[in-house]
Amino acid sequence: VVVFAFTGVVTMVGALGYFLFFAPEYTDPIDLYFGAMYEGKVENVEKLAPKAYWDWRAELSDMSRDACIEEAQEWASLTNKSIKKQFGEDFFCTYEVVEKEAISDEDLRELAEILERDYEISAKSVKKGYTVTIDLNFNGDEQKGQKITVVQIGYRWYLVEHFNSAFGNRAYFPVGGGPAMLG
Repeated sequence: VVVFAFTGVVTMVGALGYFLFFAPEYTDPIDLYFGAMYEGKVENVEKLAPKAYWDWRAELSDMSRDACIEEAQEWASLTNKSIKKQFGEDFFCTYEVVEKEAISDEDLRELAEILERDYEISAKSVKKGYTVTIDLNFNGDEQKGQKITVVQIGYRWYLVEHFNSAFGNRAYFPVGGGPAMLG
């Protein structure tokens, strides 16, 4: 009995430690996106969208999930090469979060319903979201007040673009061209 109690306490302390020290932050998807597109870290592209998105994209494109991820990695690599060609090998892009505003419960619920409708992501897994205002410094050119949306789905955070269109409210994960934009 003592061994089971001790094991339970160790497990609880380990889980608590993970969430206190290693839990994902709302800025993680921003870092991943900048790393993939501007620094050429294309191995991070898969982390820019939840598994359900990649499954949806595979079904839509009639490709394997891995092929969809590779296609998005190639797009990120081409984006990075294009930027380097235009601005030089030593270009830089940094950002600073200047404001973070929680998405209202009503707007979050609506976004969750869109994600469930379009990608079969459980609406219950959409935990919270922020509209984040960032100031960009792209090769010395400052662009202030850029707004992006980050949403926690399950235990991870993702960039999610959402908008109203003639076809209704839409959302997508900015991971690459092709089917990614059809969301």
